[in-house]
Amino acid sequence: MRLLALTPTGIGDSTLCGVAKVKNWLTAFLIVAFLFGLLGCHCQDIGGTDITIPTSDSTPPALEVKFQMPDGTIVTRTTSPAAGEDVILVPDFPPHPGAPYQGTIIITARSIDRQGAKEIKIFAAEMNCSFSTFSSTCSAPGLLGGPSASSVNTDPPGGPGCSVIQAIHTVDVHSSPLITAPDESSYYNRWEISVEGVNFGGRSTFIGFFYLVHYPGGIASCCDF
Repeated sequence: MRLLALTPTGIGDSTLCGVAKVKNWLTAFLIVAFLFGLLGCHCQDIGGTDITIPTSDSTPPALEVKFQMPDGTIVTRTTSPAAGEDVILVPDFPPHPGAPYQGTIIITARSIDRQGAKEIKIFAAEMNCSFSTFSSTCSAPGLLGGPSASSVNTDPPGGPGCSVIQAIHTVDVHSSPLITAPDESSYYNRWEISVEGVNFGGRSTFIGFFYLVHYPGGIASCCDF
């Protein structure tokens, strides 16, 4: 992510938010106004402060991940679970007794470093699960070839940076109605979420794993066996 450099002839060799250089003042002004005003490329828009990219940074960044649920509530995590799984239950919204469910969760991850945040990555792996006769089984998380969402500042030391970098990703959770008959099964999915942040000194922080799930019938205790 390189920044626009205004020169007497227009825009120089840099780019802002991935937009190539332009050699016209009017076009340059319109691009800058559009990107900063509409797309929110300001560092302050995501809660950061402008910094000059350092040549080194020995302190790892802090991380924050927020899960916005279908009903608008937000669940925030800043550290890995102390032990076991951190299961985040998706609320039954709107209520749907006896009907299949599907909802979208917005995941917003931020890497925070007062000397400059370089990169943030979100990893989201889906697991397919079934429940029958008080027994629940899930597939292994799907293999990921890379992050599901990421953002990176590629400017060199001395360039413009921000104390915060942010990435956003969405996932869908779904479940069938709860069925308890021995010869039938209910189905649902779980998302395994983790986040990694990197600063300009190459130090990284990882947090996870968090599991997003909506159990069949919206009953939280249905499938924990």
